[in-house]
Amino acid sequence: MAAVNVYNAVYRLLAADKDILELLGLTLASSNIDKAKKLIKRKKPPNLTTLPIVTFYALPGGRDGENKEVYVAPFMFDIYTNDDVDKAQKIAQRIIGMFDGVLPDVKETATLEAMFVTEHESETNQVNTYCYSVGIDFAVVVDKARYK
Repeated sequence: MAAVNVYNAVYRLLAADKDILELLGLTLASSNIDKAKKLIKRKKPPNLTTLPIVTFYALPGGRDGENKEVYVAPFMFDIYTNDDVDKAQKIAQRIIGMFDGVLPDVKETATLEAMFVTEHESETNQVNTYCYSVGIDFAVVVDKARYK
């Protein structure tokens, strides 16, 4: 359940970030529906016709080896554009800047740390579509009371 809390926190932070929204062709005043079409909580987006978009999803995580109260939730952010490498990499840089070494202000969970771990160009089977990926690890405190 720790990763579910991170999903919600990450979505809320991205949907409130002026720079991310601007790069996606949105504004802070854009509707929640418009934001949800551009910020997608899943690995395989259902529709690649409204590019650019950012998809994000959890990879298998686990408890920290030294502190069992901490769960490390690795997340991937895939940024899809219409062959616009520059825009995809600008979005990636903003995501890294938002989370690397930062303690995001989240209500959903007590995030101890967010750390950038990887970035790379990703394969896509879509014509004229470019994908750039960023990996961020979120370390969160496991709130045992929440799961009772």
